[in-house]
Amino acid sequence: VPYLKNFSEQYPRIRLNLHQVERFPDFSDETLDVMIGLSEHFATPENYVRKKLGQTRYVLCASQNYLSKHQPIKTIRDLIGHDFIGHSQRPQPDLISFKAEQTISIKPKFLMNDSQEMVKTALADLGVIFVHDYRVNHLLEEGRLLEILPKQASERVNRYVVYDYQKYLKPIIRVFVDFLQTVDEFKIV
Repeated sequence: VPYLKNFSEQYPRIRLNLHQVERFPDFSDETLDVMIGLSEHFATPENYVRKKLGQTRYVLCASQNYLSKHQPIKTIRDLIGHDFIGHSQRPQPDLISFKAEQTISIKPKFLMNDSQEMVKTALADLGVIFVHDYRVNHLLEEGRLLEILPKQASERVNRYVVYDYQKYLKPIIRVFVDFLQTVDEFKIV
């Protein structure tokens, strides 16, 4: 998380306890101060505030080596028969969505609960992934992964910071939430 270096330099006395999980938290059972999330369908719990930080989109991609050894993907239907690396925490891990509400269901060859591991698996030439752009932008720019069907890419979705408004009054929480709103990775585009 590169932006934490700037935060740490600006606020050297603040200590953070960060947990990266790719699921919706149970606010009644878990003690959370701040959550960064994606879903607009997620119901914000009572006493919590949800602020828009920015946007992202899902990117369908694979390594050049994987793509060179398999059938070309020129249409959505061409994905059938390809090795798909799905995310087990998604409500429908077999579903890939494109713009204009087009979807295709592909049974995943691999199911994983962590998008960083999905990226590593794609880099190992093991299949096609469907992940958020902030996970792979640098790899696409470097040519280590190639975007598939970019003209059919899914629409952008919002990213949010969610926090307990009563805890926001604590200076440490307020400083961190305010800082997140200045990070380029989260800025609204």
